[in-house]
This record gives sequence, structure tokens and C-alpha cells, in this order.
Amino acid sequence: MVSIGKLIKEARKKQNMTQELLAIGICNRSYISQIEKGLVVPSRDVLEKLYNRLNIIEINYEEKINEIVECIDEGDFQKAITYITDIEGVHLSPHLHALRFWAKGEVEKFLHKYTDKAISYYKDDLDLESVDVSTKTRILLSIADSKLFSRELHLAEKYLNEVFKIIKSQNVSGYLKVQLFTLLAILDAKKGDYKTALSYYRQAEQLNRDYSTSYLMDIIYNGIGTIFSLQKQYEEAEYYLMEAIRFGETRKNRDDASIARRYCNLGIVFRLNGKYNCSIEALNSAIKIINSINNKPDIFNSKVELAKTYKCMGRYLETKQLCYEVIEHCPHSETLADAWYIIAEIHKENHDLETAIIYFEKALKLLENWGEYSPFLPRMYKQLGDLYNQVGRYSEAALMYEKGLNLMKPLGL
Repeated sequence: MVSIGKLIKEARKKQNMTQELLAIGICNRSYISQIEKGLVVPSRDVLEKLYNRLNIIEINYEEKINEIVECIDEGDFQKAITYITDIEGVHLSPHLHALRFWAKGEVEKFLHKYTDKAISYYKDDLDLESVDVSTKTRILLSIADSKLFSRELHLAEKYLNEVFKIIKSQNVSGYLKVQLFTLLAILDAKKGDYKTALSYYRQAEQLNRDYSTSYLMDIIYNGIGTIFSLQKQYEEAEYYLMEAIRFGETRKNRDDASIARRYCNLGIVFRLNGKYNCSIEALNSAIKIINSINNKPDIFNSKVELAKTYKCMGRYLETKQLCYEVIEHCPHSETLADAWYIIAEIHKENHDLETAIIYFEKALKLLENWGEYSPFLPRMYKQLGDLYNQVGRYSEAALMYEKGLNLMKPLGL
């Protein structure tokens, strides 16, 4: 099967047309060069204009695959699913077959998150020998994304570094470059290098401005807002989180679960900035969206955050009601621990230290049995140690401090 790049190049040369002449009023000469080399996938609009100018009538399966890729890049997954179904069972060249598998993986990820089935599509693609630069880049970025989700940061970094080399040496641009910088930012943020993460987010933002696009802008602005929040720059955090919500709500296929999480993050930032009524409004918006999609894990998390806001306002009855509701129904250890912790803090503030200790111990037991490291643990050991000291349980206090220190040593803290 003739590739689009080869088809365009052959038709152009048959008509003794230069790249500059072909590009007039459509794109620039360097973009024509990249298309002919197979380094970029042109949009349908650009492709139709080039075909019209070159009098190309043939419509081939590469065009169909490119439509699928464009739909996924723009977040129109429902249309992508229809197109994938249309070419199911069709024998394709190796690199088009790889792109079809990649597209299936992206659709699976959209529908069911990072399942083993989604990841298997990317792995199958890597077994194919004949893939072009753009296809290989997409597959590697998708694998890196899955590794970031599973917190295998060293593997994510390996794949992203490989993509960085490809993009730099082959001068790949567009959506793939935006995605690379966005994933690099997420990687560095997970590693705690917020300065470098912010730099990558800014580069992704600037690329969108250069291209007059909004690729991944909801994710980019959410990342920037989260970093500003961690740096206690709450006004800036509020702005970027609200922009993340705005971009998320205007996407072709809006992801309500992600929008709800951003409302939850915004509610947390409002609380940290002392804007309690704004916090309640944002968190209730999150809860309303989550209820509409029946996402139970997120509903419990949002209710715990709302309880924290009520606690800051001294509305202890509402705080306890929300916490006990979470405790009764939530199966997730970290969220349960958070609920018990909030109740313990209320008893501590009311100088009921023995009851506070009981609830702190419940929270600690959940975190210790959780099976994953929680950054909440060192603080929990310190809090419980201080309480044990206050009630004269010195040996238990010493044990808590020792556990906290042992936990922090491997982290270099």
C-alpha cells in the first residue's frame, strides 16, 4: 500500500511541481517535506487541499487510519470507535496495523482506564518491525503514559528519553511534541522536581500557542495549578485550576471524572487560601458531577475534603456527619484513614486526648496495612507520638518517633 507521503511526492513530481508551489495557501514548504518523509500526519483539511491541487482521487486505508488518529488527538473517541470498526479485519501494511493497534489501546484507555488490555495493544505494536517515526513515537508515548500511571517512573523516564531523542533528531512537531513535554512535566512532578516540571508545562503551553491549538491544555493547566498549590502560591493555583476546568468542559469528549477531580483540587486550594465558601461551592460541584457518573472512589475523597473545609469553619457536626458517612461506605484505606484522622483532630482540639488517640490509632492501622507508602504516615507517627507524650505513655511515644524516623531515612528526609 502506498503511503500518503509517497503518494503526494509522486503526484507532485509527475506535475513538475515544487514543494513551495504545492504549499501555497495550504501550509509551508517544510510541512510538505515532513509529510512526504512520513514524519507528520496531516489533518484531513490539509490532506483534502493537497489532494485537490494534485488531482489525487484515490482514497486509501492510510487516510482512514489518519482520520482515526486525528479523532483521538482531538479527543473525539466516539467517532474514532466508529472508524476503527469500519476497518476491522482489513489487512494493512505493518505501520498502519501498528497505528490501528495503538488506536485500540487509546480507546480502551479512554473507556476503561489503564487496563492490561489497553497496555497489551501497545506491546503488540512494538513487536512489529516496520513502523514509521510518527507511529513509533505515539506508541512509546502511550507506554510511557501507562508507566506513569502505574508509578514505574524509571521505565516512564526511559521511554520518554527515547521519544525526546526521536523528536529532536527527526524534527517531529505538533501534538506529539506537546504530549512529550506534558508527560515529562508529569514525570518530574512525581519525582518532586517542580521547577523542571513547570518548565516542561510552560513549553507545552507555548507550543499550543505557536500551533493555535489547545492539545492537552486541561491537563497542562491542572499540572501548573497543582505545582503552584504545592508552592503555596494559591492565587496562581486558583487561576490555572479554573482554566483547566474551562478547557476540560469545552473538550469534544469531556471527561467528567477528570473535571470533578479538578473541582475537588480547586476546592482544596480555596480552603488553603482561606476562601471557605468558595471551597464548599467547588467541592459540591465535584460531588454533583461524581454522583451523575457514579464514581464512588472519587465521591468519598471529595466528601472528606468537604469535611476538612467544614472543620476549618468550626462546623464540627457537619464534619463528623461526612466523615462517618465515608467510614461506613468507603472501602479505600487511605480515604478511610483521612476520615478517622479528621475526627481525631476534632477530639484533640476539644482536649479529649484519650479519644483522639483511639481515632489516630485507627487511622494509623489503616495506613500501615494499606500496602503502599503514604506521605501521610510520618506526620501520623509524629502526631500520635506527641499525644502519647501528653498522656504519659512515653515508651509508646518513643516507638512512634522511631518509626517516623525510620520511614523518613530512605527518603533522605
